Amino acid sequence: MRPVNLDSNRERRPSHGFGWVDRRVVSGGHLAALPQTEAAVYLLLCVVADRHGISYYQPVTLGKLVKHPESRVREALDTLSSRGLIATAGRLVQVLALELAGPAPAQKAVKPVAGGIARQNKPTPTSSLASQPPVEERAEELLMRLPTERRESFVVAARRELAKFCGTRQPSQVVVAALAAGIARQQGAL
Repeated sequence: MRPVNLDSNRERRPSHGFGWVDRRVVSGGHLAALPQTEAAVYLLLCVVADRHGISYYQPVTLGKLVKHPESRVREALDTLSSRGLIATAGRLVQVLALELAGPAPAQKAVKPVAGGIARQNKPTPTSSLASQPPVEERAEELLMRLPTERRESFVVAARRELAKFCGTRQPSQVVVAALAAGIARQQGAL
């Protein structure tokens, strides 16, 4: 049975952009557990991130888009990071896979059903951050699979990209490796 289409002239279709929001942010109770600013910042980050979840938007820009002061956006980023929904390194923010996020704090998960919304008594189980290796370690491991020359070319490209945003500050090896692995994936090397 085909789902009802209320306006076939304006049916949504995937675009060429990368931004997307995992529906488990609702079904797992994460969105319901977030205060308003944190929810707005998280959803915006999901939309503006590249296909690897990386966003270069600064807190001041995020604040303008969600209509909250920069200081409040910085607090929201800290909260999202502490809940395992994002990772931050300097100017970079990465929206993380929900499988790695801890369970949403003591909120009832919301699950859509036909004709309305039903509440479940417990959130969808997810694995804890402590049980998973950090994303950065996996990026470094992925890079080690490449021949030395190829690996170094991706690291150089990552440093060049990061220099645009970091200025004279040197990004950590973890950030360089994560971006280098992302570039390698984009070019089909990984």
